[in-house]
Amino acid sequence: MQNNFRIDSIFHEVGYSFDIPLEIHQELIREIDLKLKSGEISLFGKEEYSLFVIVNTGKEIKDLAIKKSYQSKKERYLEYVIYIPFKVVSNNEAQVNMILTYLDYLSLGIEKVLAIHKADTKVIEDIFRNTKSKVLHSDSLYH
Repeated sequence: MQNNFRIDSIFHEVGYSFDIPLEIHQELIREIDLKLKSGEISLFGKEEYSLFVIVNTGKEIKDLAIKKSYQSKKERYLEYVIYIPFKVVSNNEAQVNMILTYLDYLSLGIEKVLAIHKADTKVIEDIFRNTKSKVLHSDSLYH
């Protein structure tokens, strides 16, 4: 079994989605996936586990929430939905601020998932801190 990490988005309401550059999600996926594969992030005290995160938003979502949608101990696979409040993120006029707010919520959601499974969240904090720094200091990559 090979560790994997994925982020996907499901938006059930028309007009409720975040304009996040694909490069940001790709970088987060790559970094978190590497940490899973290296064993720096382990779930259930085991190094071989896959984690799938689905991001969801809509007008009814007012606060950050997470919900387990699937778990298979046999397949060593976890799937969670992270509900991110649309209005709070999208109220930022500057796209950079919107991206940073979105990253804050996504980071907190993933940290909560890892904390449930007693995994170290410091690795996630570092990954997101680096990504936010790149967003702030990039002239075009994330804008």
